[in-house]
Amino acid sequence: MKRLRLALVAAVAAGALALTGCTTDTGAPDDSGAPAEGGEVGFFSVSSQIPIITTLAESVTEYLGTKGYTVTVYDAGFDPVTQAQQIQQAIDTEAMVAAWVFPVAAEALAPSLDALKAAGIPVVLEADVQSFGFDGPQPGIIFDAASFADFGTALAGAANECATAEGGTETMLLSASAVASGADASHEAILELYTATPIVADAQAADPVTAQTTAAQLLVANPNVDVVIAASDETTLGALAAFQAAGKTPKCLIAGGGGPDTMAAYEAGDIDAVVAWDYAVSLQAAGDDLIELIADPTQLGSINETAIVVSD
Repeated sequence: MKRLRLALVAAVAAGALALTGCTTDTGAPDDSGAPAEGGEVGFFSVSSQIPIITTLAESVTEYLGTKGYTVTVYDAGFDPVTQAQQIQQAIDTEAMVAAWVFPVAAEALAPSLDALKAAGIPVVLEADVQSFGFDGPQPGIIFDAASFADFGTALAGAANECATAEGGTETMLLSASAVASGADASHEAILELYTATPIVADAQAADPVTAQTTAAQLLVANPNVDVVIAASDETTLGALAAFQAAGKTPKCLIAGGGGPDTMAAYEAGDIDAVVAWDYAVSLQAAGDDLIELIADPTQLGSINETAIVVSD
């Protein structure tokens, strides 16, 4: 693959917050080992299979650890019902002083927000205000807002540039599972704005193994595909493995996500561009605001924008 001359951008919180010590739990919580003076914060993840969210959980664990809080990470396994149950169980322990939630599905989380509010537990939501039907700041809630439409726009832009420069002819689009927050918005933006070549194959996958199988099948059915847009770390790694197994190299592989394995493949020259969330700045702002809300959960929470970085 001819690699575009793109500057490497640090993956999510991987620079100043090079982090360790995060625990993942699918049932009973485990302490992360961070100091406990400030109390326990629950981090409720979509799935431990999503590298970018795992990195975020590690970043939250490290940063809040420096402020005297322990962080316990819960793995919902892509199930909104499981996530709601985990939040309620954590509330019931009466040990959790704050929550940090990456929603599996925003529409399913409203009862959990009501329960957190009733318990006086402030929360950071990795979602935008509109996803929950609000029109502005809310008491006890911090929004770490990510625009998935902008994310899809950035992917389409990088793919247009590469496909045009490299003479791409047919494109495979692999997106995150529809259950993943924001997946539809990203997908719609790509379909609308990517114009360099026809998209002849369009599929979703939630994990690298499924993505590899799906990409391999699509490659057999569409042997002339030479451009790949993979909107998540999982689909990126699956597509890369599928092409390597077939002995093929796409002219362009545009990746969304920015997890460690994706960035390693980028550095190796196997990926042409990476569109990544840069949580580092917004994470610290949200963490500091959360500590203030722990003292007074009736205060209005802030709305922080998650930056998008493109290797260019």
